[in-house]
Amino acid sequence: HAHYFLAGTIRRKADHYRVTVTLAHTDCAVTIWSGEFEIRCPGDGGGGTDSIVDQVVNTVGDLFGALAGSVWSASRHKPLDEITAVEAVIRQMHYETHLSDEMHAFALKAVTRTVRDHPDFAWGWAALAGLHADEFAYLINDATAESAERCRECLRQALAVDPACSYAHWIAGLIAFFEGRIDESIH
Repeated sequence: HAHYFLAGTIRRKADHYRVTVTLAHTDCAVTIWSGEFEIRCPGDGGGGTDSIVDQVVNTVGDLFGALAGSVWSASRHKPLDEITAVEAVIRQMHYETHLSDEMHAFALKAVTRTVRDHPDFAWGWAALAGLHADEFAYLINDATAESAERCRECLRQALAVDPACSYAHWIAGLIAFFEGRIDESIH
């Protein structure tokens, strides 16, 4: 079943429309995020519904957006053995915004367990690649060249499972950038 829903209203105000959008949790109807937008009325050279859709999608669905934040918040006190595959990946993404050794260790355990239990979850492999890349880049856990090789192997796994996995391609681009392969990192 769905855990979240989007709801909204549209009201006309003189020469424009006011659109209000709310993201809420289905179980308790708690608002996770809300936003208000204005669109000029058609015929006034306005339009703008595409830009509202883009803003809502980016704010809600971004890797570090409202949904990811809500999933992280709901799972942050769960013990390792209760973390779902998606929550493990979200924990890795949250670690990327804080870069603490403790968060890295927990995310590494959670994501390693995820790919063991769900070997066809490309985002799990990409998240694990990101954690190994950080070990090498930030010298976490006495990282050696083995961390870089583990990172590459996880990326190979992610892309073997899903050649279009955007998160794996993003991590691969970061690695190419940090290794000085700038042209390759852009693609």
